[in-house]
Amino acid sequence: MRIGTVLLAWSLVASPLGNPPALAQALPGSPIQDLLAQARSALDDLRYSDADSIAKGILALSQIGRGDRIQALQIQAGARFPDQASFQLPEAAAETLRELIRLAPGAGLPRAVSWRGLDSLYREARSTTFGLSASPVESVVLIGADGEARIPVVASRPARMQLILIRKEDGSRRVLDSIPYGEGAALRLSAMAAGNPILVSGEHELEVRGTDIASGEVRSVRFRAVFDVPRLDLVPVPTTLDSSQLLPEISKANRTGGLIGGIAVAIGTVVVSSVVRDRAIRDGTNTGSARIGLGLALGGATVAGVWVLDKGAPIPANIARNQELRVAFSREVADAHAENEQRIANYRVIVTISLEPLP
Repeated sequence: MRIGTVLLAWSLVASPLGNPPALAQALPGSPIQDLLAQARSALDDLRYSDADSIAKGILALSQIGRGDRIQALQIQAGARFPDQASFQLPEAAAETLRELIRLAPGAGLPRAVSWRGLDSLYREARSTTFGLSASPVESVVLIGADGEARIPVVASRPARMQLILIRKEDGSRRVLDSIPYGEGAALRLSAMAAGNPILVSGEHELEVRGTDIASGEVRSVRFRAVFDVPRLDLVPVPTTLDSSQLLPEISKANRTGGLIGGIAVAIGTVVVSSVVRDRAIRDGTNTGSARIGLGLALGGATVAGVWVLDKGAPIPANIARNQELRVAFSREVADAHAENEQRIANYRVIVTISLEPLP
């Protein structure tokens, strides 16, 4: 196919009046891929101006995919800065390289166009241009609390990166993951946080956002995403044992007996002291008053000791019954946790992400 025919085919693609069936007959397969093949052929034949023109026409199309745009930019860069000095357009080539780096900083230059001079120009453009790209998987199932999808991200310079969920119904934004510093990393899309679902069923947008550490320039790429999020029903976990079910484990203190015993000690001591006092009076050695005081002190001490120390006796049957209740409560809590852990482990969220970034 001659260059004129290729440009005519491109004009049919670009024009709203183009007839798709006629175009399909003129260009079997993908029209864009055919134009790219013609541009590569022109570049191989050293027809740099023709290759540049075809690539420029492809890039002017509104419905061109990201992968086709990358190829067109690579071909255009090679056509604008070949290894023949008389055909080199350094400023135009540098602008093409900057656009390539902004779109796909990890794409680089294919071997077909790469040579030392163009590689040097590419490195120079990369050092002054901030670009960002992301490569999500098209469909993934997030299973359990640790289920996550990793979205590889490449930046041309060190950057802070964020994965942001934009809810379609209200435009609200939520940061799902972030990386404080890096040129290449993987942002994580998780279904749960702290055992609770964080995604909502429906169509949303995922934005990968990067901020150049050096310049503060911000670039982002957005993808359409659909989440199928089932309801997660967890069983309630008991928090406290009902104290009304517990039986008393200690009998009431028997302080009445202690009081009677203390009084008996006091009276006995006083009686004994009285007998001793009478004998002492006859003998001329009276110490009865001291003995009476001692009796009263002993009786009072007995009463006080019993009052303080008698706290009741253990009731073995009630203690055993309460222990059974506590064990049953602990088992109920453990069973609830185990059931919830199993439900969380089996929890599944289906995520479908459009591989083509939104315009």
